[in-house]
Amino acid sequence: MDCQHSQHVVGLPAVIPRGSCDRGTAYRPVSNGASMTKPIRKIPTKHEEVILVCRKCLKKIGGGFGPNGDMRLDKAMRRELGLGKGRKCRIRFLRVPCFDICAKNAVTVVKGSEPESFYVIPRGAALEKVAGTLGIGSEKKRG
Repeated sequence: MDCQHSQHVVGLPAVIPRGSCDRGTAYRPVSNGASMTKPIRKIPTKHEEVILVCRKCLKKIGGGFGPNGDMRLDKAMRRELGLGKGRKCRIRFLRVPCFDICAKNAVTVVKGSEPESFYVIPRGAALEKVAGTLGIGSEKKRG
């Protein structure tokens, strides 16, 4: 580091004049983060359950679910069970990074309420059977 400004030293808050530093950090104060924290907010949702789906598994098998076998598991489940999308749905499917349980021709799924159990769902499995195994019902049937 050629520049000797105090701004580049972590923990020393300073503002240096524009153009006096070649590193492009002029007028950017350094902060330790304590004074700039925002309050923690709670955002309400209508989720009764969150299902975590391995993104890598979904990509590797490239569909294989639904009536024609051309949909991803999360999309097929939402359609089949009449679930909504986003914050307003009863059951939320979240695609997450790999769980490192790479089963061939299957998708790894974890229920948010049962983090101790992984479910490996084979390609082409009946969606009603998947819903029964995961313990999630349809909104169409509920009301």
